Amino acid sequence: IQEQVGNGSYGTVHQVALPSSEKKNQQETYIAKRALARTDLQEQQTNLTEAQLMDKANRCRTNWEAERHCFEKLPPSQYLPAYRGVAVSDLNEWLLFDRVLLDEQSSSSSTTISPSLCDLLRLGHQDHLEDSQRDPSHFHLARVAQAYLGHKDATLTDILDSLIADLLTLVSHIHANNICHRDIKPGNLLIARNRLVLIDFGSAADLDTAGLLKKNIGCNNDCVDISPVYSAPEVFIDRGRPKEALTFDCFSVGLLICQLLFQYTDERANAGFRQQLACHEWQLDGWLQTALSGTVQPQGLEEALDLLRGRRGLWYLLQQLLQASPRDRITSEQALSMSISVQSQTMDPNLDGAYLQEVLDRSDMCWVETIAITGSSKLRPLHFVASFARSEP
Repeated sequence: IQEQVGNGSYGTVHQVALPSSEKKNQQETYIAKRALARTDLQEQQTNLTEAQLMDKANRCRTNWEAERHCFEKLPPSQYLPAYRGVAVSDLNEWLLFDRVLLDEQSSSSSTTISPSLCDLLRLGHQDHLEDSQRDPSHFHLARVAQAYLGHKDATLTDILDSLIADLLTLVSHIHANNICHRDIKPGNLLIARNRLVLIDFGSAADLDTAGLLKKNIGCNNDCVDISPVYSAPEVFIDRGRPKEALTFDCFSVGLLICQLLFQYTDERANAGFRQQLACHEWQLDGWLQTALSGTVQPQGLEEALDLLRGRRGLWYLLQQLLQASPRDRITSEQALSMSISVQSQTMDPNLDGAYLQEVLDRSDMCWVETIAITGSSKLRPLHFVASFARSEP
């Protein structure tokens, strides 16, 4: 058992070395995860009673069992870490996975483990704070672009096109097997070259096991460890309606896309966005109207509107993902099909609604040289351009 590389709500993750099955006297390195035991929890939270420690330890074990079940059921996919089974060490059971490397296609012998989307968003935000002269356009995704697409100069549209396609494809894959993840967030998405990898199925529910005479793996709604920032409004899934229950993940994906689109670089900022959206009963038009009328607008709003102008139908897709009721929300398969139409620009632009069209008409953009300020050109609304004296260039 080697160094710790992460932890979750119920377990600890380490690199481990095992004897190679193919090369004599050599070892192979894997990622392994075990449930937190009573002693671990006692060290972390010294104020818990014995009953509370045992209850929490049992929940950690239940979540570990749920994750093992899901990986044993799910067919292999490039969007999931390769599962290698269970190993035992010092009376602890460990789930074994191949390491997800940052650039597995590289000819070099690099063994850099893929960072999470959360890590890269945080680094992008720090880069911007340390370099105040940096052009702020999609600075939050510069690190993501480097790791995911191989270069930092990709446009916001290029990055989001790829991320949205991967997100909806991986969610469709697990939904095709009747598994609802319930904890899709930046911290559970690893970024490798040209792909996303979804991890941590401890909060997942297998809807094929739901029912009075079945195991109800992840389906007992007594207590669920999920992030309130990315959770669907219903919080607990209705195991009697499996197709609707699966759309829980679709809501989380919608929130995540909005976070990337509007440059909410951390969970705190995204929590504020979620709260504002909830105040408008999950209606994006209402949120946008408030954001545009505010004294201080979200820093990514101008660039987001420019992207929405070139990706007609994306606003409608987000509206369908963020429906408050799971009965009205589209499925991951429908969302994936819709996203393909958005990227190919075959969606009916009228689906976005009259309000967004009005906003886009009023915010036509024009290139303005801002070399003296940032050393580059930047898109500005026409009303900004018109505020200059017409006698000057």
